[in-house]
Amino acid sequence: MEKGLILQERDVDLLEFLAEYKTITLDNAKYIYGTKTYQEKRICALVKANYITRLKHREIALGRKGKEFLIGIGKEIREHCRTPNNKERLKVISDLAAFATFYGNMFFLPSWNLKSQDRPTTHSRRYLGMQTFDRNFYNVYAIYGEKTDKYITSIYYDIKKERDIRHTIIFTNDVEKILYHKHKFNFDSSHLYLVPYNNFSKEIIVHYEKIKTCMFTHLSKRHEVEYTDFRYMDFLVDNEKYLKIMLFLDLNQIFGLGYYFDVNSNFKNNIYLICFEENVKYLQELLPGCNTLTITKAEVEEYINKEIDIYR
Repeated sequence: MEKGLILQERDVDLLEFLAEYKTITLDNAKYIYGTKTYQEKRICALVKANYITRLKHREIALGRKGKEFLIGIGKEIREHCRTPNNKERLKVISDLAAFATFYGNMFFLPSWNLKSQDRPTTHSRRYLGMQTFDRNFYNVYAIYGEKTDKYITSIYYDIKKERDIRHTIIFTNDVEKILYHKHKFNFDSSHLYLVPYNNFSKEIIVHYEKIKTCMFTHLSKRHEVEYTDFRYMDFLVDNEKYLKIMLFLDLNQIFGLGYYFDVNSNFKNNIYLICFEENVKYLQELLPGCNTLTITKAEVEEYINKEIDIYR
């Protein structure tokens, strides 16, 4: 051990994270340390002392001393399958867990703590874990790399296995590949979000309630606005128009609105969906004739960075 090296609380948090998730990137380690650059120096010291070891692509894993320390404090070091597919999957789970737990202060539970040993069908499940978003629990999936249509279909059956359909997030950078199967992904009244897999999307998830509050405040400057209990909408404006925040495509809510419009066609003109410009074409395809109001990413970033008390 390097002379004078004393493990700090954040060092122990890092080691315990690696015991659970096997790996973390240097970029995500900053969430544990809560700094922009300090973690780089600290990790160099931990590597030199053999508490952690460096892998390819700016990743780190437990070293010999790190394992000895964790065993000494009674911490279990989880063994993971070493197949190439599972290694890639672990990287995604680690990425989501680090951001949600240490930056977003959200609840995240990895898939291996959800799969029941008493139910054989759960062993092949595709979900990555469960996390909180907008005051609900969501099963989390991701379509990364060169995933095939067969893989996407398997996710559909995975979601369908739920006895009580839970809310779902699917992280993906290929929305069109999922929309090719769009009619399958329709599970009654629950939420099913298609979320671009990038840090901006994760920031939206963390600050969603703040964004919603800022939108309400902004609209209130020129209109009479109130929250509504209409199941598909967020705001009622001037006692006439309903607005729905749809920064991510929500397939279940979109299909639900489609059925609602079939029965209440005259009501369509009173409903507006707030979305990014790139999602307008998808909403028009999924919900023909719907009204959209576009918001820029710069405007959303301004809401995210705004200092407000959302509990006022």
